[in-house]
Formats: sequence, structure tokens, C-alpha cells
Amino acid sequence: MSLDDSKGTSYLDPQGQFTLALDTMDITPPCSGNDSLLLDELSNHSERPQPATSDSLWVSMSNGEQLHLRHFLPSNTADNAEPAERVFMLHGEAECGRIFYGDSGQGLAGYLVSLGYEVFVADLGGRGRSLGAPGRASELTTHQIITDAIPRLLRTIERHNNDTDAQDTASTVSNKATIWVAHGFGGVLLSAAWARLPESQRSASRMIFFGSRRRFRSSHRWARHFAKVFSHPMMAKLINWHQAFPAKLLKLGSSDESPDWYRCYAKWMSENQWLDPEDNFDYGSALAAHPVPPTLHFAAKADTVFADIEDIRFFINELGTHDARILVLGDIAETKKQYNHLSMLIHPAAISDVFSSLNEWLLEQSEKSFSLPKNDTGICQSDDRPVSDVQFPQSDPLNVQLAEDSLTQEQEQEQEQEDITLCA
Repeated sequence: MSLDDSKGTSYLDPQGQFTLALDTMDITPPCSGNDSLLLDELSNHSERPQPATSDSLWVSMSNGEQLHLRHFLPSNTADNAEPAERVFMLHGEAECGRIFYGDSGQGLAGYLVSLGYEVFVADLGGRGRSLGAPGRASELTTHQIITDAIPRLLRTIERHNNDTDAQDTASTVSNKATIWVAHGFGGVLLSAAWARLPESQRSASRMIFFGSRRRFRSSHRWARHFAKVFSHPMMAKLINWHQAFPAKLLKLGSSDESPDWYRCYAKWMSENQWLDPEDNFDYGSALAAHPVPPTLHFAAKADTVFADIEDIRFFINELGTHDARILVLGDIAETKKQYNHLSMLIHPAAISDVFSSLNEWLLEQSEKSFSLPKNDTGICQSDDRPVSDVQFPQSDPLNVQLAEDSLTQEQEQEQEQEDITLCA
């Protein structure tokens, strides 16, 4: 789609960029590639939410690309005197925003909308409904996504339907996204953006990550095999020839990634220190000084390649001393299948197996103070029991982060022997 195909009018912001709002759509078009196939299992599911009212926004970047934001209105807006809390969602590597929603209200976005949240789902450049050069990967670098694209998306959410010129500044309701949700590498990008944003723009009070990790440390043989292939010199030659990381060709996702993404991803997955590839900004040090807010991490037992449980635990440790919990997803309902990197979001049973636990965590967080209880060592505790075993009592303190290097050998052996499963 080009800008000429749209019927909306542009709104110019103080920086000279504009957001293009199109007419409301009842059915969302699929992303390019095979991502619509990933959502087939969500169709005709009896528990799926009803279709939500939604529209599309486009956010201009300085290079001319237009990033897409899918905007879902809460289903019970008329019943609430207070404005709905806003959620910002960011997809992971080689995917688009459709990982969070389908055509008929299914998916995590539709689930949260049915609970009364207002949801904004992003498509980064070169995928989904974002606008750019046809058939080409985005030219935005990882540095630009962190320092420019994500802040612009957040500003667009804050400004949307908030006519500050017609209201008294003191009484204007904040429209900032207070819940940030990400899948895969999107969690790394959001955390990096948090580290660089000024305090006034760190709007999140909670974060939820699905299979997010930075360092690649898994000892699983398939994971090691993937790492060798990914970093092989022939891969770099293939990317140079293809002018993109060919995720669709390699059947690793629905959207190709830029060569810059490949270089940054390979660098970050292999290096201990978390440094920006362009200006050497130290994200680890910044997050140690300004930790992220309370976070909920979902890890899939079968996801041994893209986000192993130990890799997720290491990533939690990089986010600073904060209130965090890991929920491990095992068997899907009563089947012999197990949740993996994608099915934790797109399988029909995720509504009861996964999303319900997310909702319980959000309810708990809304009724408790964000103090950090610590153990005698001063290190926060984590909880990576299966979801079916985790209770969320409001009177008990949250189990929080446990740094990987603080695990005793006895605890590691017990975790290896434990059969982690998920019951519906």
C-alpha cells in the first residue's frame, strides 16, 4: 500500500513528522509472507474474543518509511468512566505485529481488549502494513529503532485522541502506554529503549516479555547447531547477495530482516557486554542504574533454540535489580505437544493456559505497591514453576528475579530433574 491509496489526512507534529490515520477497519489484512499460516489454529475457536473495533496509524520516520500501529479500542469503553489503560506491543525478530492478533479478535491483543485495555500493536519497518520500498527490507538500523522509532511510536500513542489544545493542561488525562509487551527480540529492543529514554518518557509501569533473551548461552545441541549456521561466513555472503537476512527463504519467520539487524543480533548474542553497535552506549550499565519496572517473562519448555530458559534468566539479570517473574510453559492442555516460541502466543489453548495467568499478574500488580522484597543475600527471587503451579496471592510478595550466577549447584540439579509441565 502506498500513501496515495489511503483516505486519511496527515497530522504534523512539532518535529515535522506526521501520523496518518485511516478509516476504521473491522478485519485486519494479513502480513506479507506466511505469517497468516501461523494464525490458522486460532480460527473457529470457541473461546476467542469478539472482533474489536480497530484502525491503523502510520508514524513517519526521517528516511521516509512509515511504521504501522494497529489500534484496538477496548470493548467496554462505554461502561467505564475512567479512560482505558494503554498497552504497547512490539513483535520479535522476523515477524510482524500479527503475532499478537488475528482477523476475528483472537490473539493476545483481542484478549486484552476484551478485558478493557486499549491496545497499540506496532509493525517495524519492512513488514506488516508498514510503508517503505516495496519488496525491500527496512533501512532503519537497530540503533535507529531504539533511539528514534520506538520513542516516535510511544509519542504517537500518547498524542492519539488527546487534544491538549482544547483542555486545561493540569486536567489532561495521560494517554501514555503504561504496559509494554514484547515477543522475542522485541523485548531486547524495548529494554534498550527504556535504558536510553529520559525519565519523563519511561511510561511503562509493567512489562511482559514472551521468549525474550539477548545472550545465546543454551547448551542444547539444536541451539548450538543453529548458532553455528547463523554465524557461518556463508550466511554473511548470502545476506550480502540477498541484501537482507532471508528469514522467509530459510523458513525462520514471515519477514526478512536488514543486514544491520543481522550484524547487531550476531554481536549481541555472542558478547558479554551489551553495547550499542553504533555509539557503544552501555545498555547493561544504564539498566543497572535505571532498572525496568516489574516484568513478567514467559518461557516455553520446548523453546530450546530461540529463547532457552537459562538464556531468559540471564536476560532478566541484565535488566537491573527489579521485580520479575518467570512462568514456564510446558504441555499444551492435555496434549503431547509443548509450547514453543510461537505457539505461546498463537495456539488457541493459550487463552486459558497463558493469557489468563498474564491477567492474574496484571491484577496483582494493580493492587500492590512496587517494593522489592529481597532475601538474605540481597538478590531477588524468581519463580519458574509451571504456570499451573503458580499462585498469585495478593497478600504475598511477588517472587522476583534471581541472578543466574547466584544459583547454587544443588538448585541447578533440582531444576534439571524437575518435570515442568503445564496443565490446562
